[in-house]
Amino acid sequence: MKRRLLSLVVVVGSALTAAIAACGNARSAAPDAGPDAPPAVDLDRGCIYRAKLDETAWGATGKPVGDACGNDLGAITGSAATPVNDATRGRVGAFSGSACIDIANSSALHATTQLTMSAWIRPTALNGVDSNGIISKRTDRGDASEEYGLFTWTGNHVWIDLGEIDRFQGAAVLTNNVWTHVAAVYDAALPDADRVKLYINGVRDPLTHVNIGNLSQLPTHDAPLHLGCTPAPKSTTPPTLQTFQGNLDDIRIWNRALTVDELLALTKT
Repeated sequence: MKRRLLSLVVVVGSALTAAIAACGNARSAAPDAGPDAPPAVDLDRGCIYRAKLDETAWGATGKPVGDACGNDLGAITGSAATPVNDATRGRVGAFSGSACIDIANSSALHATTQLTMSAWIRPTALNGVDSNGIISKRTDRGDASEEYGLFTWTGNHVWIDLGEIDRFQGAAVLTNNVWTHVAAVYDAALPDADRVKLYINGVRDPLTHVNIGNLSQLPTHDAPLHLGCTPAPKSTTPPTLQTFQGNLDDIRIWNRALTVDELLALTKT
């Protein structure tokens, strides 16, 4: 089991009607556990994508093996990152600032009224200004192609994009060369103040709603899923990828909002 350092998770709205096959490690209390045992935790339920990034070596195309949730989402493309050994987390993905893993669009990747995004991140080039993309499903910002995104940006905070308009900024300041678990959770059924939550290492981090739109549900588009980068707005000259610099590990996405117990369990994986 990998040691906890820092964790990030995002959850959005109500789960899709059909649950998608297993993702992650299911955890549950022992059958003879007493009344004070922790509640059962099932990290498989509602998983729509998981990149473990812990393979011994990546394939001939230089890409990781791919989805561990059981969905066949086709070929992985993009500039290759590199699998490396990490003293804390074992085998992880090393992203140089020019790598990005792209997964073709699939109906399995949509999450309309609930969403959770989670990743272990160890940035090495935070400077308070540049964006480091972690998860994004978009081709541009504001062009009716964006579904969801998670990234670090100004002030070395964690940021969340939902749909083409809504954007949130976390309060915690991240540090270079430190493993952190980040998670974002969205649930359209909750009141506005609790509809979107950010967790850093399992602890809720206050959010500022920077751009306000309509969060009654997430849009669905045919944009690919990107790991380790965020496509910059096409108005940028020239258009670029806002790529992550550092290490990423165990990136997961669910079409449901994880519970607090489940988020805490993620920080122990």
